[in-house]
Amino acid sequence: MKPMPSVAIPRPLARATAAALALGLAACAGETSPPEGSVSPAAAAMAPQAVMAAPIVQGQGLDFPAALAEAYATMAAYEDRAGDAGDAAFFRTKAMAAASTPVPEPESAPTGELERARAALMLSMSARDTLPEQLATAQAAYDCWANDVRVGTGITPIDCESLFRDTLRDIQARG
Repeated sequence: MKPMPSVAIPRPLARATAAALALGLAACAGETSPPEGSVSPAAAAMAPQAVMAAPIVQGQGLDFPAALAEAYATMAAYEDRAGDAGDAAFFRTKAMAAASTPVPEPESAPTGELERARAALMLSMSARDTLPEQLATAQAAYDCWANDVRVGTGITPIDCESLFRDTLRDIQARG
Protein backbone atom coordinates (compact mmCIF):
# COMPACT_ATOMS: atom_id res chain seq x y z
CA MET A 1 0.00 0.00 0.00
CA LYS A 2 1.52 3.33 -0.96
CA PRO A 3 1.61 6.22 1.55
CA MET A 4 -0.88 9.07 1.40
CA PRO A 5 0.52 12.22 -0.24
CA SER A 6 1.24 15.15 2.05
CA VAL A 7 -1.29 17.97 1.80
CA ALA A 8 -0.62 21.52 2.94
CA ILE A 9 -3.48 22.70 5.13
CA PRO A 10 -3.90 26.48 5.54
CA ARG A 11 -2.82 27.49 9.05
CA PRO A 12 -6.21 28.91 10.17
CA LEU A 13 -8.00 25.79 8.90
CA ALA A 14 -5.53 23.52 10.67
CA ARG A 15 -5.91 25.50 13.91
CA ALA A 16 -9.71 25.54 13.70
CA THR A 17 -9.86 21.84 12.86
CA ALA A 18 -7.50 20.93 15.69
CA ALA A 19 -9.46 23.08 18.13
CA ALA A 20 -12.77 21.60 17.02
CA LEU A 21 -11.45 18.05 17.30
CA ALA A 22 -9.94 18.68 20.72
CA LEU A 23 -13.14 20.28 21.95
CA GLY A 24 -15.22 17.46 20.51
CA LEU A 25 -13.11 14.79 22.13
CA ALA A 26 -13.06 16.62 25.47
CA ALA A 27 -16.83 16.91 25.37
CA CYS A 28 -17.20 13.19 24.77
CA ALA A 29 -15.24 12.27 27.88
CA GLY A 30 -17.89 11.30 30.40
CA GLU A 31 -20.71 13.53 29.13
CA THR A 32 -24.09 12.09 28.28
CA SER A 33 -26.89 13.78 26.41
CA PRO A 34 -29.63 15.39 28.48
CA PRO A 35 -33.18 14.04 28.26
CA GLU A 36 -35.25 15.62 25.53
CA GLY A 37 -36.42 19.11 26.52
CA SER A 38 -34.04 19.53 29.46
CA VAL A 39 -30.71 21.20 30.05
CA SER A 40 -27.67 19.13 30.89
CA PRO A 41 -25.86 19.71 34.19
CA ALA A 42 -22.93 21.07 32.17
CA ALA A 43 -25.18 23.64 30.50
CA ALA A 44 -26.72 24.60 33.82
CA ALA A 45 -23.24 25.13 35.28
CA MET A 46 -22.12 27.36 32.40
CA ALA A 47 -22.40 31.11 32.80
CA PRO A 48 -23.64 32.62 29.52
CA GLN A 49 -22.93 36.03 31.06
CA ALA A 50 -19.23 35.19 30.92
CA VAL A 51 -19.57 34.75 27.17
CA MET A 52 -21.61 37.93 26.86
CA ALA A 53 -19.20 40.02 28.95
CA ALA A 54 -16.60 40.20 26.17
CA PRO A 55 -16.14 39.11 22.59
CA ILE A 56 -15.71 35.36 22.22
CA VAL A 57 -12.34 36.03 20.62
CA GLN A 58 -10.45 38.90 22.18
CA GLY A 59 -6.96 40.32 22.15
CA GLN A 60 -5.45 37.60 19.98
CA GLY A 61 -4.63 39.90 17.07
CA LEU A 62 -6.41 37.64 14.60
CA ASP A 63 -7.65 38.72 11.20
CA PHE A 64 -11.37 38.34 10.50
CA PRO A 65 -11.34 34.83 8.96
CA ALA A 66 -9.20 33.40 11.79
CA ALA A 67 -11.25 35.22 14.44
CA LEU A 68 -14.48 33.91 12.89
CA ALA A 69 -13.13 30.34 12.87
CA GLU A 70 -12.18 30.73 16.56
CA ALA A 71 -15.59 32.20 17.43
CA TYR A 72 -17.41 29.30 15.75
CA ALA A 73 -15.11 26.79 17.48
CA THR A 74 -15.99 28.44 20.82
CA MET A 75 -19.71 28.16 20.03
CA ALA A 76 -19.17 24.46 19.18
CA ALA A 77 -17.49 23.95 22.56
CA TYR A 78 -20.42 25.51 24.42
CA GLU A 79 -22.90 23.38 22.50
CA ASP A 80 -20.80 20.26 23.18
CA ARG A 81 -20.80 21.00 26.91
CA ALA A 82 -24.56 21.52 26.76
CA GLY A 83 -24.95 18.09 25.19
CA ASP A 84 -26.28 19.39 21.86
CA ALA A 85 -24.34 17.36 19.30
CA GLY A 86 -26.32 18.74 16.34
CA ASP A 87 -25.61 22.38 17.11
CA ALA A 88 -21.99 21.56 18.00
CA ALA A 89 -21.55 19.92 14.59
CA PHE A 90 -23.19 22.95 12.92
CA PHE A 91 -20.62 25.27 14.52
CA ARG A 92 -17.66 22.97 13.84
CA THR A 93 -18.64 22.98 10.16
CA LYS A 94 -18.92 26.77 10.26
CA ALA A 95 -15.45 26.99 11.89
CA MET A 96 -13.90 24.97 9.06
CA ALA A 97 -15.73 27.06 6.44
CA ALA A 98 -14.56 30.29 8.09
CA ALA A 99 -10.97 29.15 7.78
CA SER A 100 -11.36 28.72 4.02
CA THR A 101 -11.85 31.18 1.20
CA PRO A 102 -14.26 32.83 0.82
CA VAL A 103 -15.38 33.43 4.38
CA PRO A 104 -19.02 32.34 4.81
CA GLU A 105 -21.73 34.97 5.02
CA PRO A 106 -24.07 35.06 7.99
CA GLU A 107 -26.92 32.53 7.90
CA SER A 108 -30.13 33.46 6.10
CA ALA A 109 -32.74 35.05 8.31
CA PRO A 110 -35.75 32.86 9.22
CA THR A 111 -37.78 35.80 10.65
CA GLY A 112 -38.29 39.51 10.08
CA GLU A 113 -36.48 40.36 13.31
CA LEU A 114 -33.48 38.33 12.18
CA GLU A 115 -33.63 39.94 8.71
CA ARG A 116 -33.18 43.34 10.38
CA ALA A 117 -30.40 41.98 12.59
CA ARG A 118 -28.62 40.45 9.58
CA ALA A 119 -28.91 43.73 7.65
CA ALA A 120 -27.34 45.60 10.58
CA LEU A 121 -24.55 43.02 10.74
CA MET A 122 -23.90 43.31 7.00
CA LEU A 123 -23.66 47.11 7.34
CA SER A 124 -21.01 46.60 10.03
CA MET A 125 -18.84 44.39 7.80
CA SER A 126 -16.68 47.43 7.03
CA ALA A 127 -15.15 46.80 10.48
CA ARG A 128 -13.53 43.55 9.27
CA ASP A 129 -10.09 45.17 9.29
CA THR A 130 -10.42 47.43 12.34
CA LEU A 131 -12.49 45.25 14.72
CA PRO A 132 -12.14 41.73 13.33
CA GLU A 133 -12.55 39.91 16.64
CA GLN A 134 -15.67 41.82 17.64
CA LEU A 135 -17.19 41.42 14.18
CA ALA A 136 -16.41 37.68 14.28
CA THR A 137 -18.18 37.44 17.64
CA ALA A 138 -21.18 39.31 16.24
CA GLN A 139 -21.41 37.02 13.19
CA ALA A 140 -21.06 33.84 15.26
CA ALA A 141 -23.67 35.12 17.73
CA TYR A 142 -26.04 36.04 14.89
CA ASP A 143 -25.63 32.57 13.33
CA CYS A 144 -26.23 31.04 16.75
CA TRP A 145 -29.42 33.08 17.20
CA ALA A 146 -30.66 32.25 13.67
CA ASN A 147 -29.91 28.56 14.24
CA ASP A 148 -31.74 28.59 17.59
CA VAL A 149 -34.82 30.13 15.95
CA ARG A 150 -34.66 27.71 13.01
CA VAL A 151 -34.22 24.60 15.20
CA GLY A 152 -36.64 25.84 17.87
CA THR A 153 -35.69 23.44 20.66
CA GLY A 154 -35.88 26.03 23.42
CA ILE A 155 -32.61 24.68 24.91
CA THR A 156 -30.01 27.40 24.57
CA PRO A 157 -26.80 27.35 26.62
CA ILE A 158 -25.85 30.75 25.16
CA ASP A 159 -28.05 33.85 25.00
CA CYS A 160 -27.10 34.36 21.36
CA GLU A 161 -29.48 37.24 20.74
CA SER A 162 -28.10 39.28 23.65
CA LEU A 163 -24.52 38.45 22.71
CA PHE A 164 -25.21 39.56 19.14
CA ARG A 165 -26.94 42.80 20.14
CA ASP A 166 -24.32 43.74 22.77
CA THR A 167 -21.41 43.04 20.41
CA LEU A 168 -23.01 44.86 17.48
CA ARG A 169 -23.75 47.85 19.71
CA ASP A 170 -20.04 47.89 20.71
CA ILE A 171 -18.95 47.74 17.06
CA GLN A 172 -21.30 50.58 16.11
CA ALA A 173 -20.11 52.71 19.04
CA ARG A 174 -16.49 52.29 17.94
CA GLY A 175 -17.23 52.84 14.25
